[in-house]
Amino acid sequence: MISRHLNNASESNFTIGYCVGGHDGDPAPNQDGGIRVYQAHHMGNGVSTDHIGFSPVLMQPNQGGATEFNGCVDPGQALVCMRTKEPDGASSLVVVGCLQPTRQDGGSPQNNNLNTKLNALVEAFSKTIKVLPAPNVKETIRDGARIRQIQEKGFEHKHDLLKGIPSSGSMYPLAGLIQKQITGISTATQSFSNIITGSMMAALPGTNFSLGSLLTSLTSSALDEILSSMPVEIAQGTQSMFNLMQSMEVNESGGFNTMGKVDPTTFLTNATSLLKGNQSLGEVVENVKRLQYDTSLFGLDKLGSASFDIPTAFGVIKMSLSPTGQMVNETPEPVQKAIGAFSGLMTSGAGFPSGSLTNMFGSSASVMSSLFDRLPPEKQTIAKNMMEGVIASGTKSRGNLNNLSKAIGTGVNILSMFK
Repeated sequence: MISRHLNNASESNFTIGYCVGGHDGDPAPNQDGGIRVYQAHHMGNGVSTDHIGFSPVLMQPNQGGATEFNGCVDPGQALVCMRTKEPDGASSLVVVGCLQPTRQDGGSPQNNNLNTKLNALVEAFSKTIKVLPAPNVKETIRDGARIRQIQEKGFEHKHDLLKGIPSSGSMYPLAGLIQKQITGISTATQSFSNIITGSMMAALPGTNFSLGSLLTSLTSSALDEILSSMPVEIAQGTQSMFNLMQSMEVNESGGFNTMGKVDPTTFLTNATSLLKGNQSLGEVVENVKRLQYDTSLFGLDKLGSASFDIPTAFGVIKMSLSPTGQMVNETPEPVQKAIGAFSGLMTSGAGFPSGSLTNMFGSSASVMSSLFDRLPPEKQTIAKNMMEGVIASGTKSRGNLNNLSKAIGTGVNILSMFK
């Protein structure tokens, strides 16, 4: 068949057709990736698509192209084909490329849209394939760990989902879910008073925002206001983008924020104002981008900080947490002095003397001090009381500790000192 195409190439011309077969529901029987191509201007409206033969697909003229096997395009995808004449007068096709048009419904009284008139095209556009659109994401807790699970949208892909947008479906808002950089994650070396808990995150004012949830967040009147202010074809593309964009449901049980907080009333008002009256799909895409990064649209000035009391073994520390996750600790002077005195005792030689009357922990003394800060309040209080019982001046334990330090290396019977 290919040789006949080449032999008659001088009598070839190009034509536009649409894929109506060759996908997973109607594969080419010889598994060569052939496509059923419907030519509206030649075949009319009465043709049965299963009577259309499979046309070969042109590949790159290199080793990769000679061994490559591509999956079929979506049913309804516009194609560029080369039509060749056979010696008997019949013609056949070779698919040489794809077009990426922006398909619209409707039309005018003087110009009916064949997309909605030709049965073969209407059927192809609505035919699903075994491909799922990009899923939504839901944060949850599993076995104590915070994970992100995919949540399928519940429908399979079809060409009708791309109405009003380029058929590639590769526009910026559809390219994936942008996840904010995670900051402020608690680590094993962090002071307990600086650890943010899930209850703290849940107490922050505002709402976690995901761009994919914009469509469901807008009231029906606000959405109508946006779409009715746009040209019909732009409104259709905007609706398609919103339907296909991914959303993320945030679980605030963890001690860090994975999405941005917004004042919902201010943000949705700004979103409506920004998208209202857009005259091109490019303008819509740029404004959707802006809704993700322009914090002036978030209404953060309407959101106050949340305050928390952080208990320690030395008293209460005040923490202020902003909607953006910025944390400020305010330590009262008496608490600061008590912490400083205890820290000095732990890191000095007098506090934990060794045989040379230097700190028994040596260069690691400061690490020991920070380890103490990492304990939760109730454990920190136990450790504080225990250490003070050992190293406080005038106690029997402190006297024994001092005598022990002096005796090391002198040959004195150490056990006799504790009788």
